[in-house]
Amino acid sequence: KSILDFGCGRSDLVAHFWNDGRRRIAKHDAAIGMYEQMPDGTFDLVLCTDVMEHILMTDVDRVFGEIRAKSRNALFTISLRPARKRLPDGRNAHVTLLNANEWLRWIKSVFGKAKEMPTKWDHILMVKTF
Repeated sequence: KSILDFGCGRSDLVAHFWNDGRRRIAKHDAAIGMYEQMPDGTFDLVLCTDVMEHILMTDVDRVFGEIRAKSRNALFTISLRPARKRLPDGRNAHVTLLNANEWLRWIKSVFGKAKEMPTKWDHILMVKTF
């Protein structure tokens, strides 16, 4: 009945799930002014797509904690390869590149469960925590 798109950017992903207005859909993105305020309460599901690889490794635990505080049920998609884009300082935009097993262990340590889901792309890891 409720979904939070964590790290939504300018995406309208959650609108594709329930467009009937009877369910709670929310967005959060610390880098986007209109979505920088964390929505109140908890959610049935948190979607986190194309976010974690952009988080500095020193901040990954904090971000996982923020997501976990919103729901035990999360669905992550994480790129396992460098981005095409560079940051202004020259670093790759994917500042945290881990392999699938490393991400799975980290997610499991925070959520208690981490199950890899198949995708058609070998460079995309999809993980659910439920």
